Amino acid sequence: MNVLSSDYEKPVLGEAVEAELLDFVSFRMEETPENAFQSLRTCTDFIRSIRLHSLTRWLDRMCHTSFGRQEFFMNDTIRILQLSDTHFLEDGAEPEGATAYNTDEAFDAVFRHIGEHDDLDLVVVTGDVADHGRRPQYQKAAEAFSRFSVAVNVIPGNHDQDAVFTASMARPSVSTSRVIEVGAWAFLFVDSSAGNLVIDAAGRAVDPPEYTDRLHSDGSLGTAEAAWIRDMVSQVGADHVFIWVHHPPGCPVGMLNAEAYNAEWADLLGDLPTVRGLGAGHTHAPDTYEFMGRTVHVGPALKNNFDLTKNTWLPPGYRSYTFDAD
Repeated sequence: MNVLSSDYEKPVLGEAVEAELLDFVSFRMEETPENAFQSLRTCTDFIRSIRLHSLTRWLDRMCHTSFGRQEFFMNDTIRILQLSDTHFLEDGAEPEGATAYNTDEAFDAVFRHIGEHDDLDLVVVTGDVADHGRRPQYQKAAEAFSRFSVAVNVIPGNHDQDAVFTASMARPSVSTSRVIEVGAWAFLFVDSSAGNLVIDAAGRAVDPPEYTDRLHSDGSLGTAEAAWIRDMVSQVGADHVFIWVHHPPGCPVGMLNAEAYNAEWADLLGDLPTVRGLGAGHTHAPDTYEFMGRTVHVGPALKNNFDLTKNTWLPPGYRSYTFDAD
């Protein structure tokens, strides 16, 4: 399989974590102009093996789970693979926004390109799992993610519906845990739409009555989610914290009325020195940039994916991360 890669510098968070070069996978796209990838075809093709951890070794380390928190016992180096914006659809369903790759084919192409999972520790999916937040879409997503031979952890995005996501997503090897400790690192899984939930008559935080109210809302942590982040950072025993979230704070790609969301994160990160970086999605435009002294890594999407500097489409892709103990 041909592998398309962008000429991308490997950013390093101190000396502790490296987010590796983005890998883009070529696959058949229907109704895509022949010249859509022309600028990408001039890039240098290369083959890179990805070091991953086997399921057997993961089980041998005794995974303990309680109250949404997981702890793994493993070697100093942690390897995580990020997928984002998978936007699974039922067969024959129309995509939101009308334009999309065939997301089933996109996932298959990415999965084949990832290959063996010998040294992978975890797969993270950073939101917009389903295109319309419907149960059959989550069932399809869960089946797809279960193909990985390592644990998969998933967070919601603005396309996802809170109750249906929670009820439909989890499987024996696919979870929606909020905190995972691995060696010297703690990984927090944040809901960047939590501030858009409303309180119902029973006192529960639920999605707004209209699906489009969540779909078209901006990122918002809200008071409770921001307090939860502070609490978890203070409670974990790890030396370093990395946060996974759907909406990227401080994103150079404009998000409507993002000032309030950015301010929430600026207030948090100013007080939380152990937070070393963030991994996000949402924009469908992979990027790496600095915000409040942290590197924010935005992963590529599987629904549709863009290079905004060259004004062209990109194939679907994934991102790989290596975290060291220091």
